[in-house]
Amino acid sequence: MYGMLHCFAGYAAARAGDRHRANDLLAEAEATTSRLTSDLQRHHALAANLVSYKGRDELAAALSR
Repeated sequence: MYGMLHCFAGYAAARAGDRHRANDLLAEAEATTSRLTSDLQRHHALAANLVSYKGRDELAAALSR
C-alpha cells in the first residue's frame, strides 16, 4: 500500500507539472519495491504498477508543457 500511495502521488505531481516531485515519489515507490523481495507476489504487483505509473508520469509531464 505504501508503494502504491507513492505511485498515485507521483502521478498527481506529474499532472500538476511538478516533474521533480513526481520523480522523487516514484523513486520512493521503487525503493519500496526493492524491500519487498521476500514477498514475491507483492513485489511483482508493485513493480508492474511502478512501470505503468512511470509511463503515465512521462505522458502527464509532456502534456503539461
